[in-house]
Amino acid sequence: MKKIGIIFVILVLVGLFSLSFCAGANMLKDAHNNRQAIGGERMKLISYQEIKDRAVMVVKDTKNGHEYLITDSGIFPIIPDESK
Repeated sequence: MKKIGIIFVILVLVGLFSLSFCAGANMLKDAHNNRQAIGGERMKLISYQEIKDRAVMVVKDTKNGHEYLITDSGIFPIIPDESK
């Protein structure tokens, strides 16, 4: 009976690990698809991070110089500070 409990706990832990890995891979895929949606090869990757279960990219459009923050949930233009 004790062996069954140990095996069950191990299976649950392996399942949780694989679920979290799949979620991270899906976030990266969504962020990459968003990058392709706004210009694909024109976009130069400036930085990439995973912050609190979110894939976050900053890209720069090589054609017009605009920068964008891209996450798995959307595309957000970075507005430069003109006061400097």
